[in-house]
Amino acid sequence: MSNKCVKIDKYFSLFLLLRANIMGLDMYLTGKIPIFSMSVHNQQLISECLEKVIPETKNFEMMTVEYQLAYWRKANAIHNWFVENIQEGKDECQKVDVTIDQLKKLLNVVNKVIENPELGPSLLPTKKGFFFGSYDYGECFMEDCKTTKIMIESIVNNDRFKSWSISYQSSW
Repeated sequence: MSNKCVKIDKYFSLFLLLRANIMGLDMYLTGKIPIFSMSVHNQQLISECLEKVIPETKNFEMMTVEYQLAYWRKANAIHNWFVENIQEGKDECQKVDVTIDQLKKLLNVVNKVIENPELGPSLLPTKKGFFFGSYDYGECFMEDCKTTKIMIESIVNNDRFKSWSISYQSSW
């Protein structure tokens, strides 16, 4: 907790600490790859490894493998972009499919904001929410943009992800 925080009493201070460090907006971009698109050798390796860790899976056929491709914490402007551009304005922590073209659009917006931070409020407006993090367009906002750029570039610039099912989901 920063020194700027006013301590009213020990319980309120604990609440502020929990709110700042535990509760909040978590955002995930995940990718699924169908097992049948992998080589038979890789399919067997994955199945054998999984059976060792979770023996109950031995009699079941694995259909997909899911990876976390990107993660944000309290990057509410990025979350708002997904809500407005992918989720049709509905913010219910639902999982939604995302295309590579949509990720390229987000990357384009983020690049414009990084090049010209004054465009932040119009291109990536923040979203109000109790645990959504900062609403200003300062250092944290710009750091979220730079991190988003790195994560999204690693996906859109890799042809391997074109055959994956990619989705976005938040939790707050």
